[in-house]
Amino acid sequence: MGSLAGISQRHIFLHKRAEFNTSHGPNTTIFNAWNMIESFKKKFKLWLNMIAEGNNEMFQSYSDYIMEANNFYSQNSVSDIIAAHLKMLLLLLSSL
Repeated sequence: MGSLAGISQRHIFLHKRAEFNTSHGPNTTIFNAWNMIESFKKKFKLWLNMIAEGNNEMFQSYSDYIMEANNFYSQNSVSDIIAAHLKMLLLLLSSL
């Protein structure tokens, strides 16, 4: 299961890095940074709701992985891992 967690973390990391690269520097204010954090919190909540509904369209790598793994992992157990990870990230961002 380590590879699935790696896929999820890598996807989030790459997305965050891309947003960070376009939103830092001398023109960035605390308000811009705060808006970015709030945006991520909203995305994580949306993704949690979609995972809870069984909708994994926002995680293309996840969908591909589940199809390749077929019977090795159940979709519910993988969704539970992703949901736990998103909850942890949301909790970390909420503590800022």
